[in-house]
Amino acid sequence: MGAAIAPRLHEMGVEVTAWNRFPEKAEASGLPIAYTLHVLCERSDIIITSLFDRDSAAMAVYCGDEGLLGAGAAISSSASSKCVH
Repeated sequence: MGAAIAPRLHEMGVEVTAWNRFPEKAEASGLPIAYTLHVLCERSDIIITSLFDRDSAAMAVYCGDEGLLGAGAAISSSASSKCVH
């Protein structure tokens, strides 16, 4: 979903920075890229996540060593069966 959302936002005039757990996917978007979540947080007022494999992806993206929670703040729009505090 993120591969469709980010370019559409960009087309609408929204400043978008792409990040993906697999950098080659972000590079394919043609958008400006952040190679780490910390850099993404520094460049962004709002971060929208779209995670395919739910729980394992959410744990890595939010709680991993370089995760969003460690970078400062995060808003999740993903459906998950687990709650992270």
